[in-house]
Amino acid sequence: MTYTDRAIAEIWIWAWFIQRIWATDRFESLRLQHLKRLELKSMIACCIIITLPLQIAYDISVVILRYKEPYIAVKFDGLDWKQINVSSSPNEDYQVMDRPVDTWSNTNKRIWTAMQVLLCFCFSAQTGALYLVQAFWSHLASQWGNAPFVGSLELKIYFVWVVLSAVTLPASLLISEHYRPTLSETVPEFFFSIQLTVLFMIALRNDRKMRRLFAVVRVNPTIRETIFQLTYFIEMNKYLMLGIAALCVSMILFCLNMFIRGLRFTTMIFWPDLLMAIFNFGVFLLWVLMIMIIYPRYYITGLVDNNTLSTRALSRLSTSVDRKTREKPSANDRVTVKQPVDRNTRQQPSVNNQKSIDRTHQRCNFSPDSHLSTVAVACRTSRGDRTSVNRATRSDLRTVFEG
Repeated sequence: MTYTDRAIAEIWIWAWFIQRIWATDRFESLRLQHLKRLELKSMIACCIIITLPLQIAYDISVVILRYKEPYIAVKFDGLDWKQINVSSSPNEDYQVMDRPVDTWSNTNKRIWTAMQVLLCFCFSAQTGALYLVQAFWSHLASQWGNAPFVGSLELKIYFVWVVLSAVTLPASLLISEHYRPTLSETVPEFFFSIQLTVLFMIALRNDRKMRRLFAVVRVNPTIRETIFQLTYFIEMNKYLMLGIAALCVSMILFCLNMFIRGLRFTTMIFWPDLLMAIFNFGVFLLWVLMIMIIYPRYYITGLVDNNTLSTRALSRLSTSVDRKTREKPSANDRVTVKQPVDRNTRQQPSVNNQKSIDRTHQRCNFSPDSHLSTVAVACRTSRGDRTSVNRATRSDLRTVFEG
């Protein structure tokens, strides 16, 4: 998969992201008051809406530069690739590859350097958004709603992470370009792969913590909506680990390709192409997953222009929860799922739905103005503590799904 393919795919992902925001909350999460409060959903959405166009600009610029600089014929001499003249050696075996950057024109070199700095910023923003999601999940699984996420240690570490990443990656690019120009592209990618490795280990740790939390929540069959949400978190974290692993493995092998000469996969053009395809798969997966985390499936938040969920959909959801909790559904069981409501007309729920919602709020000791039951309330309820969660914590947890 080339830079052209990746640019086209990222354009479609960005367009789908804009449509997703409009269909879910009409850009409510991007308003200034939400950004000032450092709400989780607003910060991640703002990061994606800025970073994706920059990544698209980088890929398009690289495509233009690659077409301006012609390809060259090379032959592997046992240690490295050497350029050959096809016209003087027509019978010699050779392969076609991109022209090295150090042989480009001065104008294209300057553009390439600027694009590499832009890529470093995109790396920093992407790892920052991923760490923010993992930091929130770690805080949620550890604190169980006893303290708000804003002002927590995890959020402070996040800001330190972003600052160090934003400084380290461009600095490593400029320093390596001054001392070792041949490694100017590799050194930032190496630091990026280190950050991805740390993120993978954090995601693995959070997966275990959330599964332990799920074991506590599942003993209370009355809070199925919370089980939906926690199961969704665990599922998304599992796919996040897959995307991070794809990025990390491909990036580390790319770096080894440059740091260590004579490796077997460096002697074939096929392996770099395969690693690029794996890297692009990881990039697409992470972008889509981050969008699905802050703007999740319709049965958790609902869409603005939809009316109600079908009976068949509710039946499938009930079966899924029953499998998770290892219970046999009874005839009187009800699944309390937030129904999609038209925010313009503000349709009121039916009498039966309102009674179901009221019973759920009564079980969780949660104010009726809240749109969903939080994991913190579920943990407190399952442990026998009926005290209400403070208003700041409820606001933090609602930012995962709502603006």
